[in-house]
Amino acid sequence: MSRTDDIFQAGNPFPFSPVVQLGAFTDDVRTGSEPAKRPETVATGSLTRVREQVAEYFAQRELGGGRGRAIALVGELGMGKSHLAREVAADVRSRSAVEAFPPPLWVINEPSIAMGSIYRNRMMSLRDDRNRRTAFEQVVSHYRADVTANLVEADDSRRFGHAREQLVTGLRDRSFDPQKVEQAIDLDRELIHRNLVEHLRLVTDHRGFAAALALLLEGPYNREVWDWLTGDPPSRSLIERGVFSSIDVIEGVFDALAVFGFLHGRVGKPYVLVLDALEYVLDWPSDSYNAFINGFEMLVNTYVNQGGLLVFCIRPEPWSRLPRSLHERVLQIWPTRFEHDECSRLVRAHVRTLPAATLQSAGFEDPQHASYAPFTTGAINAVAELSDGVPRQALRVCHQSWKLAAASDAHSHHIDADQVRVAVRQLHEQRDIGEVLHSLEKTLTDGQWRRELNPPELADVVSEDVNAIAYWLRVDVTSAIGILLVSSVLAEADVHRIVRVTRTVRRAFSAGICEVLVISNGHVPRTMRNRVAQAIGTAPLAVGDASFSERLARALDVLAARMEAARQRTALDTLRTRLSTMAVQQGEVLQRIDRLDGQVERLGTATQPGPATPASGTPVPAGMALPPSVDRLFTVAREALDLLTGVESTTSLRQALGVDVSGMAQLDGRPQRVAFTLEQFQTLGITALLRQLLDGFRDGIAGWLRTVAATTGPVPTAAQENSLFIVCRSFEITFEVLPPIRAELLPGARATQEQGARTVRRTLVGDVFGRLAEEVQRAVLREVNGENGSGAREEAVR
Repeated sequence: MSRTDDIFQAGNPFPFSPVVQLGAFTDDVRTGSEPAKRPETVATGSLTRVREQVAEYFAQRELGGGRGRAIALVGELGMGKSHLAREVAADVRSRSAVEAFPPPLWVINEPSIAMGSIYRNRMMSLRDDRNRRTAFEQVVSHYRADVTANLVEADDSRRFGHAREQLVTGLRDRSFDPQKVEQAIDLDRELIHRNLVEHLRLVTDHRGFAAALALLLEGPYNREVWDWLTGDPPSRSLIERGVFSSIDVIEGVFDALAVFGFLHGRVGKPYVLVLDALEYVLDWPSDSYNAFINGFEMLVNTYVNQGGLLVFCIRPEPWSRLPRSLHERVLQIWPTRFEHDECSRLVRAHVRTLPAATLQSAGFEDPQHASYAPFTTGAINAVAELSDGVPRQALRVCHQSWKLAAASDAHSHHIDADQVRVAVRQLHEQRDIGEVLHSLEKTLTDGQWRRELNPPELADVVSEDVNAIAYWLRVDVTSAIGILLVSSVLAEADVHRIVRVTRTVRRAFSAGICEVLVISNGHVPRTMRNRVAQAIGTAPLAVGDASFSERLARALDVLAARMEAARQRTALDTLRTRLSTMAVQQGEVLQRIDRLDGQVERLGTATQPGPATPASGTPVPAGMALPPSVDRLFTVAREALDLLTGVESTTSLRQALGVDVSGMAQLDGRPQRVAFTLEQFQTLGITALLRQLLDGFRDGIAGWLRTVAATTGPVPTAAQENSLFIVCRSFEITFEVLPPIRAELLPGARATQEQGARTVRRTLVGDVFGRLAEEVQRAVLREVNGENGSGAREEAVR
C-alpha cells in the first residue's frame, strides 16, 4: 500500500455537485446543528475587485448617493458568479460580530421564482426578530427626525425663537425623539405625511408607503403596518389613511426594496441586496418581463443614487439585452477562466480540507504548505485545459479523477494527465453511439436534409478514411457536407486523423465543394476546438453541449450558405477566365482584319483611282453595307431585344423625373432623385453590352463583305471563309456566357401580371440570339456565292 492510499481512503475532498446556492427566503437560514460549510475559495483578480468594492462601500460614511453602487457579476455557467456573490454575502454577515445592528442583507437565489413569496417570508422573519425589527424602526425614526428637522428649519414663523437651532441639532444627531418633538411643538401630522410622500416620490409613486411609514412608529398602528409590509391586505385603518393595495406583485416588491434602500441611504446606513440567476427572468412573458425590468431599473437607480449596495449575477447574452441605461450605471465584473496557477491553488485548497493526521501520514508533514499532490503537474495542466478553465468544470474533473484513483485496485502515488482524460470522458460521454446517431437523424430529418450513403464522387476512392464519414448531406449537384463522429476529449492524434479524412474527401470532390463537420460524443476542449477549426475551416460540435440540436441545425445552414457563396465565386472566376480568353481571340481577329484592311487599301491604291461612291459622291457607311437578307437577321435580333426590355423603362424614368406625356414637368412638382439598386445596374449593363455586341457583330460582317468584294474573285478563299467563321463563332460563344437579362429589374418594369409574357419574350431573345451567328454565316455565304440572285460583291460595292 502506497503512502497516498491514506489520502484516497479519507474521502473525496472535491464536491460532487459544485453548484453554489445563495439561499432563498432569508439571509440566515441554517439547517441542523452544524454550521453551513463555506466553499473553498481561490483568490482571483475578480474576487479581489468584488471585495474591494464591498470594502469601499462600507468604508464611506457619506449620506445619500455618494456610497451607492450596483455591481453586475457577468459570466457563463460555472464561471463562479454565484461563488463571488456568496463571498459578498459572507463579508456582510461577518460584520454582524462587530456591529450592534448588523447591516440589513437580502439574498435572493432566483428572482424569477415566486418573488412575492420570497419577499413575504423575508419580511416575516424581519418582523418576528425583535432586534432586526427594532433596527428597522430606528431607521424609520431617524428618517422621520430628518424630515421634522427640515420642517422646523424651514418654518419662518419665529415661534421657535432661540430653540430652533437646538431642535434642529437634536433631531439630526438623534438625541431628540421626533414624535415627542412633533407633539411638543404641535407639528401637524398631515404635514409630516405630505413631506414623506414628496420625498418618497423620488423612489416610487406608491403613496401607501408614505402613509404606512408615517404610522409605523405610532403604537395603535404598528402591528397593522407590519402586517401590511409582510404582504397582508391593508387593514381598515390603513385603507382610511391611503393604503389601498397589498404588496403581492413584482412592482410592489421592487417598490418595497427600493424604499428600504432609500430610507437606509438617507440616514447613512448600509443596505445590501444580492440577486442570483437574473437571466431566467428574460424567459417570462413580455408583460411580466417588462414589469420586472422597469422595476429592476428603478431599483438600480435608487441604490446607486441613495446609497445602497446591489450585487446581481447574470449571463453575458441576457446582460447584453438589458437596457443601455442599466449598463451605464452598473459596474461590470467578469470572472476569469482558471489557468494552471488557479487550478493548482484550487486543488491545494480542497486537499488541505482532509484531516491533518491523514496528510501527515501520506508524507505532508506541513499541511499548510502541501503541494497539490496526488495530482501531478501534468494532471493540473490537463484539468485546466479539459475544463476550459471553468471553475465548476474543474471541480467536477477533480472529483471524478479522485474517484477513479480511489476505486483503482492498484493505487498509484499520483493522478496523472491520462487519468484526468479518462475522468473527463466518463463525465461527458453519457450517450452511447446509438443515441448520438438518433439525435443526428432527428435534426437532419427536421431540417429536410437529403442524406446519401455513398456519394458518386467517392466511387473510385479507395481509402478507409472515406468510411469514417457517418452521413453525407447533399447541398447541391456538386457540393456535399460530410459528418464525422469522434470520441470525447480530442488528442493530437485525433486532430491529425480529422485533417487526413478531410483532405481525402475534398480531393474526391475535385469538380465541386466538400465540407466536413466534426461531431464529438461528449466534450471538446477550447484549445482542441480551435485547432480543428484552424486545420479544416469548421469548428467541431459536442453532443454534450446545451441545445446541441439547435447548434447542429444552425451549423449546417451556415456551411450550406458558405458553400453556395464559394460556388458562386467559382462560377464568376470561370466566367472571367472565359471572357479573358474571348477577348484575346477577338483581339487576334481584329488584328487580322486590320491586316486585311491594309492589304485592301494598298490594292485599291494600285488598281483604282479612288474609293467607290454612290451617285451623290458620299462614301457608303459601314453600317449600311449589308445585303437585305443579312440585314434582316440583325433587324429581327434587335426587335426581339427591344421587345424584352420594352420602352416602358424609358417612359417610367421620364415619369420618375417629373416629366408628363407632353414633355413638360408639373408646375407644382419638386425635383426628384431616381434611385437604382445594384441588381438594376447589373441588368442595365448586360442590356447595353448585348446591344453593343450586336452592333459590333453587324459591323464586323459588313467589313468582311467589303474586304471580300474588293480583293477576291467570284468565291471567297478558304482563309476568308475561316475569318468569317471566327467572327461568327466569337459572337456566339460570347453570348453563351452572358447572364440572362432580368427585365423585371429594369427601371419601370411592370408588376407580376406580365411575368408570363416576360418569360415568353426572354425565351424569344435566347432563341434568336442563340441562332443568329449560324444564320448570319449561312446567309453571307449564300450572298457572296451568288445564290440569292444578285451577288453580294456588287451589293457591297454599290
